[in-house]
Amino acid sequence: MKRWTMTANLFLAAMQAGQWSGLPALPVATSGQFAGVSHGALIVLGGSNFEKPPYDGGVKQWLDTIFVLEPGASRWQTF
Repeated sequence: MKRWTMTANLFLAAMQAGQWSGLPALPVATSGQFAGVSHGALIVLGGSNFEKPPYDGGVKQWLDTIFVLEPGASRWQTF
C-alpha cells in the first residue's frame, strides 16, 4: 500500500510538471508526503513510514527528509 501511495503522489506531481517519466524509486518508501516542482526539479518531502508492519508491532515514524530529482537525473538527492 505504501508503494502505491508514493507512486500515486509522484505521478500526480509529474503530471503537473509535464516532463517527467520513468521516475526512479525513492530511497525510502513513504506515504503522506508532499510533492511539487521548483525550478524544474521534482521535490518530495516529509511523510511517514513503518520500520515493520503495525500488526507486527511496527511504530509509525515521521520523516523530515527532502528528496530532489533534477531533470534527466537517475538518482534522488537526499537532504
